Amino acid sequence: MSRKLIYAILFVVALGAMAVQAQDMEWIRAAYWDGRYGTAWGGGGETTRDALQAAGYEILDADQLKTWMDARIADKELSVVVFCRDVVPDTVVESQSASCTLRKYLNAGGKIVWYADIPFYYWGHVDGNSDTWGDAGAPAVLGFDTASAPRDSGQTATLTPAGIKWGLTQTWTSQRPLSPSVTTNVTILATDASGNAAAWAKHYVTQTDRLSEPWQE
Repeated sequence: MSRKLIYAILFVVALGAMAVQAQDMEWIRAAYWDGRYGTAWGGGGETTRDALQAAGYEILDADQLKTWMDARIADKELSVVVFCRDVVPDTVVESQSASCTLRKYLNAGGKIVWYADIPFYYWGHVDGNSDTWGDAGAPAVLGFDTASAPRDSGQTATLTPAGIKWGLTQTWTSQRPLSPSVTTNVTILATDASGNAAAWAKHYVTQTDRLSEPWQE
């Protein structure tokens, strides 16, 4: 998959969603990037980091991300964090469970933008090493299976009306889609030729202006 195209889609989800959903709201915007922690299929993430920083996002390392999420859990302010590295740090996912800080942040109404691979497939540590949780990571943290569709099909994604409303404007090649059978509180933003979700949003709170949307390509 073109890494450049992944970045283009990521920006639309993070920034376009802000324009559509929060025209008169003030969002606390951040991006996670920490060179001490590893990365998997998403590349180094420097281009994404720099572009988001130029757009006004605060860049957080793994320790700062923990402090930031704790603050948002407490104040419940409208907020979004884009993960520019696709290995989740152990500072916010302390264990393979829904009791971790990251899930508490989602439950408090926070938003996460995730790209490049199956969420929480890899669990990273400050020494640069990581553990492979595989398909068990996302169900444990998010509460549902994000790896239920065939992988690496290389099919072109087609935007849904919901995706267009979100602000998505261009297509890409899907590699890690979500099965349409996993639909509880999930909004499909794009589909592949087999009907799998090439982009999706999972909601953890009911208010339309307090949605949490982990996203994968």
